[in-house]
Amino acid sequence: MRSDEHRQQLDGWRLLAGFRLAALTLVVIAVVSYHNSTRLIEDDAWVAQFELSRSAQRVDSASSREGVSDPTLILRSPSR
Repeated sequence: MRSDEHRQQLDGWRLLAGFRLAALTLVVIAVVSYHNSTRLIEDDAWVAQFELSRSAQRVDSASSREGVSDPTLILRSPSR
């Protein structure tokens, strides 16, 4: 009789340990996912800033090359 009670108690502890392990795994996945999402958003902002800077440089170089005083005219040009 005591053996059955001990076995049931041991099974309960194993079940509880399994749930704790599953919960810990989910928490780790959530933390890693949050960290990766944050880095992705920051990297996207850097890329957008870089692309904006590059396009401004292209407009400036094209306007100086073509002798245009107003760089916005190049952006509105139908041939581009």
